[in-house]
Formats: sequence, C-alpha cells, structure tokens
Amino acid sequence: MQGERSPLVQQHTSPKRARRRASLSIFHSPPRLAPPALPKSDLRILEDLCGQSLAKCTAHEKEIEGLKHAIEGKINRWDTIVSTLKESEDKAQTLTDQIQTSLHTLRSSTTTQVNAAKDSVTKADRRVTQTRTTLEKANETIAASNKAIASLELRLRAEEVTLKQIDAATKLMLWLTAVIVLLGAVLVAWLRLPS
Repeated sequence: MQGERSPLVQQHTSPKRARRRASLSIFHSPPRLAPPALPKSDLRILEDLCGQSLAKCTAHEKEIEGLKHAIEGKINRWDTIVSTLKESEDKAQTLTDQIQTSLHTLRSSTTTQVNAAKDSVTKADRRVTQTRTTLEKANETIAASNKAIASLELRLRAEEVTLKQIDAATKLMLWLTAVIVLLGAVLVAWLRLPS
C-alpha cells in the first residue's frame, strides 16, 4: 500500500533497528506473493486474436509473393518477345541491306548492258520492281517492330512500377506484423501486471 515503508527502509531509519542491524542481517524479508494470474479464457482469446492476425498477415504475404512471381513471369515472357522482335528486326535489316546491294548490282548491270540486250533490261526492271516491293515490306516490318518494341517498353515500365508497389506493400505488411506481435506481447504483459 502507498505510504507504508518497506522493512529495509524502516531498518535504516529506526534507531533501534540501527543498533540491531548486525543481529538482523541474517534474516531475510518474507517472499512476495505472486500477482494473480490472468484468467485462462482471456489469455486464450488474446492468443486467438494474435494467431488470427498473424494468419491473415501470412496469407497476405503469400498473395503478394504469388503476384510477384506472376509479374516476374510476365516480364520474362515480354523479354523473350522483345528479344524475338529484335532478332526479326536484325534479320529484316540484313535482308534490306542485301536487297539494296542486289538492287545496286542490278542497276549497274542493266546500265552497262542496256544497249546490248533490251530483253535483259526488261527482266532487270521487273526484278527491280520486285526488290522494291520486298524492300517496302521490309521497311514496314521494321516500322511495326519498332512500334511493338516501344509498346513493350511502356508495359515493362508499368510492370516495374507495379513491382515497386508490391515491394512497398510487402515491407508494410511485415512492419504491421511486427507491430501486431509487439502490441500483443505488450498487452499480455500488461494484463499480467497486478491490479
């Protein structure tokens, strides 16, 4: 109770106790009674609440991990598609270079042989037309590939932003889990204190 002095304080303040300090030093103070224990039903309810909170946090963490794996899989697939489109663009560029070389060769040969063989010139003109058509198709393919690559880059940036948001949410969930566990421990300790 407040206002009462402990035996140790009375021993140091009382003159009689001071004179008999040596004789009383062999005695010990009586053991303190343990505080009343918290009812098991309250502890069980508190443990159930903490367990449910931890289970929910664990489930959210698993969902977030699943989303991360799914997004990483999509990013890998998009990387494969971008790589394939890049290879197609390189092949189209190689074909364009070959066609341009062939076109230059054909024009040179037709220029040198125009006076000797009109039939050869006609065939060469047809080949030139065909190569021009092929070149235009190759240019269209390159343009389409560039558009697809630009679109994929935008999607990849969006996926990266989503991953960052998921990482932030994961850290928040871990922090909330730690706070819940700490609050649960503090609540249990507080409930066990003597009233």
